[in-house]
Amino acid sequence: MALTSALEFIERVRQDAAFRKAACAAALEHSFPDWLAKSEYRFTMPEIWDAFRSMLLKCKDEEAAEEVKELRCWFSLLAEETEEEKASSSCGSCAKRGNCGGSCD
Repeated sequence: MALTSALEFIERVRQDAAFRKAACAAALEHSFPDWLAKSEYRFTMPEIWDAFRSMLLKCKDEEAAEEVKELRCWFSLLAEETEEEKASSSCGSCAKRGNCGGSCD
């Protein structure tokens, strides 16, 4: 399940400094989407944002919630995309090109 993959990705980012460093290096080379596609994790952008929201809902205190918010911000910077940008698109296939108004196939 893709949401599970997104949650696993976030957990690895939390725990694995070398993995974070590799992601940052890819972002500096403007190849983060390619790096992510080559990883073992399979999820769409809406699914990663859902995973962050799910994690926020499960936080037991403000400190845990702040950590998730920081990770979400980190991912947004590396992916060069925000949750709001994705929500404004009508479909996944036109998300990078702009809003299709629901007319693309």
